[in-house]
Amino acid sequence: MITKTHHLKARMVLHGYTIKSLAQDMHVGEQNLAMKINGKRKFNQEDLAKIITLLGYTPEELVTDFLQEDERDVG
Repeated sequence: MITKTHHLKARMVLHGYTIKSLAQDMHVGEQNLAMKINGKRKFNQEDLAKIITLLGYTPEELVTDFLQEDERDVG
C-alpha cells in the first residue's frame, strides 16, 4: 500500500496534527507512524480505521490516497 504522502500530510495540517500528535492519538509510536507515512512501512487496517476517524477521510478518499491504481481494481 503506497500512500500519497503529500495528501496525507496536507490532511494532517488541516486537522492540526503533527506526526507526533497524530501518533499519540492513534496510540502508535511516532517513528513507526513516520515510516508508514513516508512509505517505508505499510499501514494496517487498524491504522486506517484510526486515520479515517481522526482525519475525517471518507472511504472513497481513503482509497484514492492510500491505494495505487492496480490495488484499487482487485475484485
